[in-house]
Amino acid sequence: MSPDTEDYCDTPRGSEVDVLEFHNNIAMWLYVGNCIGRVGKRRSYYWRQQLDTIPGAGEYYRALVQDHPLRDVVLLRYGAFLAGQAAREHAEKGTIS
Repeated sequence: MSPDTEDYCDTPRGSEVDVLEFHNNIAMWLYVGNCIGRVGKRRSYYWRQQLDTIPGAGEYYRALVQDHPLRDVVLLRYGAFLAGQAAREHAEKGTIS
């Protein structure tokens, strides 16, 4: 039984390693930039499209989005932001009445 060639990427060799490393660094920059709000939608969309053209780089970015520990920190901070916003709105309603 041979593996399906569409399910995996060949091991990069030579200059392919440098290209993959560069794009993996871009993927990390894009992920962190999206998490902290430093990358706009158009730039994010552009770079996601570019990462999908390099075998392994698009998969790496999607793995970051799904499994990176920073994701939990961002979700916690966003939850705290929403809780603070709700508390402020509640306090404003109480002072107006």
